Amino acid sequence: MKSRDRLLSRRKAQQIEYFNPFKTDRLLECIKHYYEDYFCFDAVYYKWCARYDIKDTTLFILERIYTAPERCTQKYLCETLSYPKQTISASLKQLEARGFITRRKDPEDFRGNLIAFTPEGQAFADEVIGEMRKIELRAFERMTPGERD
Repeated sequence: MKSRDRLLSRRKAQQIEYFNPFKTDRLLECIKHYYEDYFCFDAVYYKWCARYDIKDTTLFILERIYTAPERCTQKYLCETLSYPKQTISASLKQLEARGFITRRKDPEDFRGNLIAFTPEGQAFADEVIGEMRKIELRAFERMTPGERD
């Protein structure tokens, strides 16, 4: 068999394997479990946010600021969270109104803003993110290595 024929034969076998209904059923089952887990986690974070009168997007923005390298910018938040600029800006505006963050022009890039916690914001983040981390760690410690993956 010529190498071209072997390549075509291999591609045909891969196509048949791809459309194998048994494999597709297993993949669909994995997707179903992924969504169940996702919505379960989402509900937990939603309830957590309600305790602190924030939205889940704000929680994740707080977490990114809390764990950010030395310079936290709006661009960094957009890139790491995959949220639109408008979503980030609206949440930051709310955090600023509550006195939790400050925004100032980035001296290295005047188009952007640097975000930092105020003392009140740091205390709030310590409580919200600190407690959330403890709960997450306890939950993951109860899982088997296979469940964590």
